[in-house]
Amino acid sequence: MVAMKKTLYTLICVVLLLAVTLGAAGGASDPLVTRRWLENEYRATLLTDLAAAIEKSYANQLLALTSKIESGTPLVPPSGYALAPAKTAVTVSPGQTLNLAPGAAFTVQSGTVSVTLLSGFALDLTDGEGTLASFTPTARHRYFVTESSQAAVEPVGRATLLVDGYIKLDGDALTHHPVFTDVPADAWFYAAVDYAYKNGLFSGTSATTFSPNTEMTRGMFVTVLGRLAGIDISAGGDAEPDDVEEPEENEPAVPQFTDVAEDAYYAPYVAWAAESEIVLGYSDGTFKPNQSVTREQMAALMFRYEVWQGNDTTVSAAAAEAMPDYNKVAEWAQESIRWAVANKIINGSDGKLLPQDTATRAQVAQIIMNYQSR
Repeated sequence: MVAMKKTLYTLICVVLLLAVTLGAAGGASDPLVTRRWLENEYRATLLTDLAAAIEKSYANQLLALTSKIESGTPLVPPSGYALAPAKTAVTVSPGQTLNLAPGAAFTVQSGTVSVTLLSGFALDLTDGEGTLASFTPTARHRYFVTESSQAAVEPVGRATLLVDGYIKLDGDALTHHPVFTDVPADAWFYAAVDYAYKNGLFSGTSATTFSPNTEMTRGMFVTVLGRLAGIDISAGGDAEPDDVEEPEENEPAVPQFTDVAEDAYYAPYVAWAAESEIVLGYSDGTFKPNQSVTREQMAALMFRYEVWQGNDTTVSAAAAEAMPDYNKVAEWAQESIRWAVANKIINGSDGKLLPQDTATRAQVAQIIMNYQSR
């Protein structure tokens, strides 16, 4: 490397000297060197050699970095950090700090967080921009904490991130579910229930039961969506209370459902969902919170939630329309079903959509995990 630097230095000096002497070369006092030769042949050759030397220097650095990556040399995490496998869902609540070691990556799935760079810099892998300062990540963008860097993530309210790499959670310990007697380890829904409970989306029906086969009501489902979004119910269900504008004079008011009591556990979530146009209610002014949610209703609510998130919902209709009972899907739910099937959020049951069938708590847990793991 020292020899390379000396070579580059010598070449650069020659270029500078050449620029100075070009005006004098080729005169009557210097018949051996012509200006045309210096400007054309010699200058072109010199610049080519210089470019090749610089390219070789950078190539050596790139080769060294590539060799380091391909060698599989593991990063040594700071003390107290644990390895989170790819796309591990971590919910961070107020009072908690999620610390990210060098090489960790994360995506904000719901809520808002603030990232403080303790050292080094972070890279937004979605748009290719890097940052040396603290920042507020964009939802659904994937960020990478570069080598020799560390970052601390603090939530604004409640937030869920998909993380991989070495992490450490300071503050209140993460909640882990008890041993539900009705959720055996070999059940198809075990991982989904584990995910939903750990991330605070579901509660058990008792200290030891989850009731996986109990039907999910509309009130329960909207509550799950609100928790997924990190809605602060202390703010009356508003997702972004500071940004809510007063309605225009002719703008329709947010529906006040006649069958949603103010003290119901789901009331603030229903208020948020109505304001966000995720739920529309029935023509008679009711929401029917205790009615079991159907599979096509669930798809519609998930689809509107995706729209509320500001995400692109354009998909191919082929997968859904190939299902044998697609013709039974209500017209108002067809776009939602196409989106849910294309994204493998709803995979059908025994090869069928069963759009008017109800959904169980276990099925909803699986669907939410499918949505988060896309």
